[in-house]
Amino acid sequence: MGLSTFDAFKRMDARGARPLTDDELHSLQQALLGILDDVLSVCATEGVKWTLGGGSALGAVRHHGFIPWDDDLDINMPRSEWPRFRKAFLARFGEKYDIYEPGATKDYSLAFPRIRLRGSSVVTREDFLLPWIRHGAFIDIFPLENTFRNPFLRCIHGVGSMALGFLYSCRKHFAERRLLRAWGMNSFAFRVKRSIGALLSFASTGAWTFAWDRWNRLCRNDKSPFVTFPVGRKHFFGELTTRDGMADGCKADFEGRPVLIPVAIEDYMIRLYGPDYMTPPPEADREKHVVFEPFFLHPNDAPTNLRILVATHKQYKMPTDPAYLPVFVGSALKSAGSVPTGSSGVAGSVPTGFARDDEGDNISKKNPSYCELTAAYWAWKNLDADAVGLVHYRRHFASSVGTLPANWQDFSALLKDYDIILPKKRNYFIETTRSQYAHAHHGKDLDITREVIAEWCPEYVRAFDSVMASTAGHRFNMFVMKRPIFHEYCSWLFGILTVLEQRIDTSDYSANDKRVLGFIAERLLDVWIETKGIPYAEMPVIHLESQNWPIKAIKFLYRKFFRRQSSLASAEEPA
Repeated sequence: MGLSTFDAFKRMDARGARPLTDDELHSLQQALLGILDDVLSVCATEGVKWTLGGGSALGAVRHHGFIPWDDDLDINMPRSEWPRFRKAFLARFGEKYDIYEPGATKDYSLAFPRIRLRGSSVVTREDFLLPWIRHGAFIDIFPLENTFRNPFLRCIHGVGSMALGFLYSCRKHFAERRLLRAWGMNSFAFRVKRSIGALLSFASTGAWTFAWDRWNRLCRNDKSPFVTFPVGRKHFFGELTTRDGMADGCKADFEGRPVLIPVAIEDYMIRLYGPDYMTPPPEADREKHVVFEPFFLHPNDAPTNLRILVATHKQYKMPTDPAYLPVFVGSALKSAGSVPTGSSGVAGSVPTGFARDDEGDNISKKNPSYCELTAAYWAWKNLDADAVGLVHYRRHFASSVGTLPANWQDFSALLKDYDIILPKKRNYFIETTRSQYAHAHHGKDLDITREVIAEWCPEYVRAFDSVMASTAGHRFNMFVMKRPIFHEYCSWLFGILTVLEQRIDTSDYSANDKRVLGFIAERLLDVWIETKGIPYAEMPVIHLESQNWPIKAIKFLYRKFFRRQSSLASAEEPA
């Protein structure tokens, strides 16, 4: 029974992927050569051993450069050389590149280090599970591991590596199960691996990767005559060879630059590709590397047609997908160094790399009452994008994987058929929208809101009453809207909120209840949607921090049956 899925990935037709044009492939290869030049400059300075590996070594031998259809670059490096190289490379190029590796990168699910170019985007299937890393153009570093001179210990080392590698693969397949099913990867081998992976889900994919990595480096004897690439395509025993043949390099040409390939290159190529490795395979058998949108190699080429604002009032991990734009709300208060009680800001500077909501036409100083809407206002007045969304730093739309923030592909797919994306409705069951608000805040806020709507846009009163009587609604001030819709919504919403700001007296409100305009806006979104009759798509919502649902339920019921208590009001942290 064969459980290998390697060939299936070579030929998969993943939804959302597209082939690179010849010009794009050439540009990517040039970007990879730029990374290679920087890597080799550090290796030369530090005296680090290395050789080209895998398909890159084959390209050097057969084509004196890239395999014409290849879009990646592999380097082999002895494990003992890696720490020294890593330290020197980051010291010299830390502003230009990111390095991700097992153990050092949380939840990293690749068994080898990857160097990625900042300011670019080359998204692979693995990147769907890694929303917190930058998905730049990359080269892979395959560690050449020592293994034992003693045959018995070498066998134990190999069997353990093969076993942990299989378990790692199963756990990874389980983590990717939604994607793999969507891409038609549902053969017997995939189903078996997913089933085994479910049993292993008590630990994360990153934990299994780390365990495999630690086992592979078990032999610390740098003078052992035997070495292997346990994470290579042929795994431990298929990559097992002698140190002299693989650790030492001989000169070759690669795209006009001198490189090193293993001394025992012929033996290496035969092991990986067979005795006829010098003959290019037919097109149907060529390895297919899947790349997803967005694809760009320079920051100036990054797509700006979709912008999902991430409202935040503090430093926090942010999705690195090009769709996201972290916006520091209440920036004007931050800069002033004076943050009023009840504001979501804190004294200090705005984090590097975050957009500010106090630039251009803005209402940044009103963040204590408008909450995350100061980001929406800033985008309405200043941001040029075909579609604009708003999420919270701890609360996101869920991706197709289900437990991670949605990405550029997820949003773009829905925006092809819909003008608006909303979070799935929250249902209170035993509360209406009006009663839930009255029990948690001040019911008169909604009475005043209805009066303003009746005066300024009476055609919305019917929808307002309907929404207030409903037990479910779209909450959190989360949405994605195409530009004309977004501008129309903001014009209507902020027009109403400006009037409410003058009419609602918050002088005796708690710090939480002073956020009244943000709370009301949550309820007004459905009023506008229902009146306009615009079709919309829904996406699930995920919370990046644990939710204490028993406490939330107790507070909900307490407010329901013992009327509102300001001290028990919303447990949500402000934006």
